[in-house]
Amino acid sequence: MRKPKILIIPDFQGGAHDLRATDTINHLSDKYEFTKKYWPDCKKPEQIDRDAYDLFFFIGYGLCLGQTPKNKTVCGITNSDFKAARERLPFVKAAHYPSERMYQFIKGITPLFYASHAKDVNIFKPFNVKNNRSFTVGMAVNGGNKQKGVKEVKEVVESIHGCQFISAMDKSIVYVNMPEFYNSIDVYVNFSQTEGCNNPIIESCCCGTPFISTDISPARELCEGGIIIDRNKENLETAIKLLKKDKDLKEYLGTKAREKAVERYSWEVQRGNYIKFLDWSINN
Repeated sequence: MRKPKILIIPDFQGGAHDLRATDTINHLSDKYEFTKKYWPDCKKPEQIDRDAYDLFFFIGYGLCLGQTPKNKTVCGITNSDFKAARERLPFVKAAHYPSERMYQFIKGITPLFYASHAKDVNIFKPFNVKNNRSFTVGMAVNGGNKQKGVKEVKEVVESIHGCQFISAMDKSIVYVNMPEFYNSIDVYVNFSQTEGCNNPIIESCCCGTPFISTDISPARELCEGGIIIDRNKENLETAIKLLKKDKDLKEYLGTKAREKAVERYSWEVQRGNYIKFLDWSINN
């Protein structure tokens, strides 16, 4: 029996969309025949062979401009710009969303399927690489984006005796080395004002590293593995000091973080959600 042919379209090579597309291909290629092309090569209708594929899968909704037939086009909801998402969803047959909170903002426009950021938990897993003496707080976000709060987090961490701040972006850590990064820190911090579904929190939890986060997804879904705070520097300082002082609590949260992340976000769990989404989109 012929596998359905899917053109999967991330934005550019090496970015988060590209990594997600590659991961999807690696875990679903037994069910579908994937071809990957980047958005600059798929921006215009004349760049795409509409008859060559059963489905066009844009990793992010922002890439959907009506250049592919609606009845063969699907996308992912990848960030929290819900106004923009609602403007683009009429171009697609169906979309998948990564969190319940996100669903509440985009429901009612097009068929929606839950399929979240899946992780290979045999790659993102706990192992001991920590060899520094300082309590280490890590982040893995773009420091130039003010809503992420990197500057504020760094200021808080550097004000606490015996703490150090490490940014995966500042050190230009490549994705294949991110499991080592998460294992090298004591706690992962997210200080964003808003998020669609924060990928690094899932990855750090898979590695058994607890988190401190504002009330965004997936912190709420993984709350047993971290501390959720209101977004201010005083609360952040208190949470960091608590985990620095209470090693038993830090270890307990790390164990729970791994347990809950595997339960919710492993490919073994999410695979069925993606298959349901793609099969419906192809066959209906």
